Amino acid sequence: MVTLTRDAAEFDEHTSALLRSELICNMVLTVLRSIRDGHYPDARPLFAYALDAHGRPCLAALRTAPWPLLVGAVPDELAPALIEGWMERDPDVPGVSGPARAAERVAAAWRAQTGRRSRLGMQQAAHAAREIVDPPRPAPGSLRVATGADRPLLAAWIAGFMLEALGIEDDRVQRSLDIHLAEEGLLLWEVEGVPACMVGVRPQVEGVVRIGPVYTPPALRGRGYGSSATAAASRRALGAGAHTCMLLTDLENPTSNKIYADIGYRRFADFATHDFE
Repeated sequence: MVTLTRDAAEFDEHTSALLRSELICNMVLTVLRSIRDGHYPDARPLFAYALDAHGRPCLAALRTAPWPLLVGAVPDELAPALIEGWMERDPDVPGVSGPARAAERVAAAWRAQTGRRSRLGMQQAAHAAREIVDPPRPAPGSLRVATGADRPLLAAWIAGFMLEALGIEDDRVQRSLDIHLAEEGLLLWEVEGVPACMVGVRPQVEGVVRIGPVYTPPALRGRGYGSSATAAASRRALGAGAHTCMLLTDLENPTSNKIYADIGYRRFADFATHDFE
């Protein structure tokens, strides 16, 4: 049976073992932490979970409007029940994101229930690293934590990233910026005191830190700032106690996939988004 709830503590209690044991579930886990820290006050988060015959968690999903449904794990046989219950509570859900197979299961169940079409959107690769090596062409510069004084620059760069990578140009830009600043999770790579690249770092959860977004303005690309900044940010996280860093890359961007492999990241899973008609 799939249970839906708006109680973040209830969801955490019943999915903790699953979310903390599967690295690909880190996105669900970090969003859950942000919810519990009060960073989504107006999003009315909705959660879904299920337990198997032995009482172990086997399904975990959540949504913070206006983002798509975010899934961690969804067994094939439970996808129809998840969508049936979800559509009763949240009929305007615009899509689903998550591990590629789980996201496809949910999209297929949505198509079967609604008779409408879905479109495969962004496809990403999930990468993880426990050790970082220097990039082949280290760039000059150093890393520092961004502050509220950097907000105009950060707002422009996050807007640029979200438009370029996700096609988003709505109020989610400011919401994302607010969360990153509240978590002290934006770092700037500076060259002679001038910012050249931005790296996001989510809070450590169960020894895992998720890196992203990484953004270099177009005029400064091709100089190695992104790879040097990501390497430095990853080392910083590992040095602060994390045992693993992870990040997501667009499979249609061969450059990003290569530069992260060059500093020690290895692909371990695929992630996909399906947009609902």
